[in-house]
Amino acid sequence: MSGVTGTTSDDGVSLNGRNFKFSNSIADPSIFQLNEFKPIDGGSASGINYTYTIGFKNILPGSIQINIGTAVFKDTNLDGILFGGASGTGTISYSTGAIFILFTSPIAATEVWIRSVTLDPLQGLSIVNTIGAYTGGGEIAKISNIDIRTKFFNFFKDNNKARLSRIDFYTDLTSQGQFTANVFGDSGNVPINIPLSDNPFSNVVLTTSNPYQIGDGEETIFRLYCESVAQTIQVQLTFSDQQQAINAYNRADIEILAMMFMMRKGGRII
Repeated sequence: MSGVTGTTSDDGVSLNGRNFKFSNSIADPSIFQLNEFKPIDGGSASGINYTYTIGFKNILPGSIQINIGTAVFKDTNLDGILFGGASGTGTISYSTGAIFILFTSPIAATEVWIRSVTLDPLQGLSIVNTIGAYTGGGEIAKISNIDIRTKFFNFFKDNNKARLSRIDFYTDLTSQGQFTANVFGDSGNVPINIPLSDNPFSNVVLTTSNPYQIGDGEETIFRLYCESVAQTIQVQLTFSDQQQAINAYNRADIEILAMMFMMRKGGRII
C-alpha cells in the first residue's frame, strides 16, 4: 500500500509501506478489512538509546518495522542491522528478539510501536483498526500467492507403500528467497510434514546459497526432510501467510530445476 493519506492505524502509524491480508467483514461481506500480524506496544523511548525484547519467538528476518514518532527503523538487508535514516541505527537479534537502537541525538519521551512477523502461534493475524478520514489517492498492489501441486506419485505401484525420507530441491539461486513445501500422502488434504513446535521451519525450502555447497554457481540445493509412509505422494509449493507478508520472500523468483525424492519400499497394503 502506498500514497494513502488521512487514514492511519489506530496507533497513528501510516498504512503505507506495509503488507496486509485482505478479508471480508463478517458483519458486511461487501466491506473488506485489513489484517496483519499482531503489533507490539514497545512502550516509550527517550534519551540517546532504546532497548526492548520481543516476546514472540521465531522472528522472520526482514519483517521488522519499528516506529518511534516519525522515525522508522527497518532491517533492509535481513542481517539484523536496523536503519532509521538520519534518526539513528540499531540491531535486532532474531534468535532472542533483543532490540537496541542508538539515536543520532537525544529524543523526548516518544511512543514505540514494533511490527514483526513470527511463527509464534501466540502472535497470529489481527484486524487493523484505523483512525482518521481518508482523503483520497493511494495505491494497493495485490500480491498473489502461488499454489503449485505435483501429480500423485506412485513410486512402487502394486499396492506397495513407499517410505519417503527427504526431497532435494535443485533451484535457481536467490539472495533471500524461500517458499513452503507441503507433502500430502494417499490423496489426503492435511500435510504429513506439519512443523513441530521445536522445528517450525521444517516445511520451508530456502533458495539461498547452501553453506555446504562446494563452488559457486547460479543454482543451489536444499534438502527437505519429510519422513512419511504412503502409497501416493503429492507435493504442494506455496507461501505461508508469514512469507506473503515479507517482500524479500514474496518477490523472490522461484525456478525449480529438479526435485529428487529419496525413498524405499514401505511394505504392502493389506
